[in-house]
Formats: sequence, structure tokens, C-alpha cells
Amino acid sequence: MAGVIELFNKAKEHLKYPKIVLQCMGLPVYLSIAGQGSKNPGWINVMGEGSYPNREWYGRVNPTGSWHPGKGVSPQMLESLTELLTEFGTDPAGVAKKHGVLTGNCCFCNSKLTDPRSTAAGFGPGFIRSP
Repeated sequence: MAGVIELFNKAKEHLKYPKIVLQCMGLPVYLSIAGQGSKNPGWINVMGEGSYPNREWYGRVNPTGSWHPGKGVSPQMLESLTELLTEFGTDPAGVAKKHGVLTGNCCFCNSKLTDPRSTAAGFGPGFIRSP
């Protein structure tokens, strides 16, 4: 998950509390790094849309990349999330790009992407590294 952590660090340059949004089974899935005051600081929380306590809790990924699913996640969602997180851990930029192309939205702030370069990258111009 080192590449995912690198994406979060890049997003921290522009956002106070960065989140990454991806699509799984047609639903938005939000990833965020737990803060220092949390039960598991540095772990990546995986959750559905909305605000606590009115959102799905899918589980978390520890800093070494081990996936810890939440209780009550349907078998289909668990399988799809495991595939998505495995792919994301292996190729974070590629998964971000797929999200941008699929949804037309930034994987960090979920804003509409209007620049072709941003859409191709999966995130807005503030997050694109200069060549």
C-alpha cells in the first residue's frame, strides 16, 4: 500500500483531510487515513458515502497493506472490495485513472474533471505532477 500512502501524501499538499473515492459495484467507496487520535492511527478506513453514523463501514487496511473487512459486509461486496483494494495497492495511479475515466470526477475531491489531462489522470490539475 506504499503507493496509496504516497497518493494520500500528495493530496495532503492540497487538502487538509484527504480522501480517495473509488467505485465498487456501482457505489462510491471512500478511503481516508485515520488520524493520530483514532483507535488505529495511520490505517486506511474504507467506508461508504455519507457521514458517521449513517454510512456503510467496510473495514480498514493497516499500514502494511493487510485488509481487515468490517462485520456485516455482504459476500459480493467483500469480494469486489478485496479485488479493488488489491488492484489499488498494486497500481494506485492506474486505479485513480480508471475512476476518472469511469466517473469524470477527481478521485480526491470528487469534483467534476473538465480538463482532458485531469480526466486521463483521474484527478485534478492541483494533484498532477509536472513533467
